[in-house]
Amino acid sequence: MAWEEAAACGGFDPEIFFGNTAADERRAKAICGTCSVAIDCLGVALSSGMDFGIWGGLNERERRQVRRRNPGTSDWRALIEERGIRRQPVRTA
Repeated sequence: MAWEEAAACGGFDPEIFFGNTAADERRAKAICGTCSVAIDCLGVALSSGMDFGIWGGLNERERRQVRRRNPGTSDWRALIEERGIRRQPVRTA
């Protein structure tokens, strides 16, 4: 997939995105916040039902909420763009 090659996370240990602490989540989301293809990543995670990790800047709970609020959606990428579903700004301090 072409978008994966452009992903900001490519140079990081994948374990960062599957951490167990709030600090791990903040770090992963900060990386997603710099990514030019986060929308593509989030769309794939929503359409494939990824249950673990940070994808496109959202954690498991946040993705479940998006799925629950938008039943029957077939084009997640379009919904993300149309409704402004984006990764939330994360404080790094």
